[in-house]
Amino acid sequence: AEEEIKQRNRELAALNAISQDITSSLDLDETLQRIADSTRKLTGSRRGRILLVNPQARQFLKDVNSGYPLEEKGTYDYERFEQGISGWVVREKRSALVPDVLADERSVGRSLAASVRHGTKSVAVAPLLVRGEVIGTLSAVNLCDDPIFTPESMALVERLAAQAAVAIQNARLYDKMQRHLKAMTTLQKVGMELTSSLDLSTLLQGIADSTLKLTNADYVHIFSLDPETGEFTQRTVSWLPEAKKPPIGWPRNRGLSAAVVRTNEPVVIEKATDHPLYSAPEARKWGVKSVAGFPLKGKWGLMGILNLVFLQPHAFSEDELRVLALLADQAAIAIENARLFEEIEERRMYLEGVLGAAPDAIVTLDDRFQIVEWNAGAERLFGYSREEAIGQDLDHLVTNPDVFEEAVGFTQRVMGGKELPPTEAVRYRKDGSPVDVLVAGSPILVGDELIGVVAVYTDITERVRMEETLRALALLDELTGLYNRRGFLTLAEQQLKTANRAKRRMMLLFADLDGLKQINDTFGHPEGDRALIEAADTLRETFRESDIIARFAGDEFVVLAIETDSASAEALTARLRKNLETRNARRDRCYTLSLSVGVARYDPEHPCSIEELLIRADRAMYEGKGNNTPG
Repeated sequence: AEEEIKQRNRELAALNAISQDITSSLDLDETLQRIADSTRKLTGSRRGRILLVNPQARQFLKDVNSGYPLEEKGTYDYERFEQGISGWVVREKRSALVPDVLADERSVGRSLAASVRHGTKSVAVAPLLVRGEVIGTLSAVNLCDDPIFTPESMALVERLAAQAAVAIQNARLYDKMQRHLKAMTTLQKVGMELTSSLDLSTLLQGIADSTLKLTNADYVHIFSLDPETGEFTQRTVSWLPEAKKPPIGWPRNRGLSAAVVRTNEPVVIEKATDHPLYSAPEARKWGVKSVAGFPLKGKWGLMGILNLVFLQPHAFSEDELRVLALLADQAAIAIENARLFEEIEERRMYLEGVLGAAPDAIVTLDDRFQIVEWNAGAERLFGYSREEAIGQDLDHLVTNPDVFEEAVGFTQRVMGGKELPPTEAVRYRKDGSPVDVLVAGSPILVGDELIGVVAVYTDITERVRMEETLRALALLDELTGLYNRRGFLTLAEQQLKTANRAKRRMMLLFADLDGLKQINDTFGHPEGDRALIEAADTLRETFRESDIIARFAGDEFVVLAIETDSASAEALTARLRKNLETRNARRDRCYTLSLSVGVARYDPEHPCSIEELLIRADRAMYEGKGNNTPG
């Protein structure tokens, strides 16, 4: 009895030390490996193994082991719930002590074949339970020449399983938090890239690479849809360094694509080999386990598909699906903006062809920097006649002090015998107005002697304006300059997370411009647009720069603001009412500018989604229409 007590104390001490070890890390993979190693150490077994569960796919999604030969690690198949001793433990939610695996009736099919292949003889398997639900199994494994596990061994495995379940759940929660932070960082990065470039290939490759890193997929494809032919074309592909490079266009699975086209919604297949939509022979050959397709939707309908391929079973969480949908929206914006830009470029090229006989501004200088030639294009661009320009210093003629040094530097470069490649710059017309130009210069040489330079100016004002407009279109309302619906929802989600972290209350104001239809019908749509602009300006006057103000739809506006003692919902709505009264009093008009307002408060102690907050504010607005209407 005394020896049993000592042995019991040794086991408890070892279990306590192991418990501290496996709970000392929040990295999921490291935690799982420590548990597998600790199982061998605690039970004296030949091998330790952990299987994590994917309940939706009814199979094990992660297999971590200790003690298997290096060449056999990761080579065995994942067991199904319907097969094997581990599957039985999951279904029954209780332990299994098996002296002889090969003689046990639960060892069938692939499970039996794996046991034979690995020389398994005796196992002790315990469920990993969290709040009554099985998240996986913990196994101690001995081979043919090893001792058979005893009830005492089983008890040790069960005690370790209880500790392991807690450690795994903590690591999973930490992993989820880290992935969420990574997802938000990725979305912010992609959003910034989206507004800083119009190169479609660069944007789509960045989105594919970001999606790959975010999800640990093996392959990420982005396909664009030709609306006339209905055919998909691969625009970009990204894959893990250890994965084999896929053939061009693979896997263009028509079943999956057709389902996305038909539903215009994401299609997620966690068990690709068993799904009727995923039957492409080349994909099966590559061992695809899970796959998902997300529609790229734009103003004119479906534009393409964001496709993710996993070579290991993958369970998609709700957070992951939500982030992937946002990334698909980013890709759709990139394609939409690029197509719009291409259309603008095509029109510009067409106009250049039509006006091909009218050259750009071409100016020739002598070696003293004086203008000796000034063509008709230069007259049109800068407003000076040829007679006014000849003999003048070019840099003094077409610059202001803010760009003079830059212009002199360009001239000196060319006078030094070097080419000036096409460079964007700002120059000034005769009337003092700025003009965006593309300037290029070349030295004029006779033999080795420089006798002058030629400068060519191309007016790119419209292109610059269009590029600025395109960048703004993604998040801004064109009429009022406020954020549009997409811009509001994007920024509001970030503000929501900030408020939760800082435990700060917020208010969401939902405002409806009263009588817009009557204004349009009576005074015309231009006056209706002016009323919308005035309403937007009034909201800007009322709220702070840090508040998110948006034109949410036709005559609807929303504001998301952090509440403070000096900026409560009551104070802000009162200020809005006063600003409307002031605006109505200072101009003679045939109608009164009026807003119906509803307010919903956000309490981080009782969190809700932005969508729910919008619904509550909208409902409050309609309930209060005619009663508490600012203006």
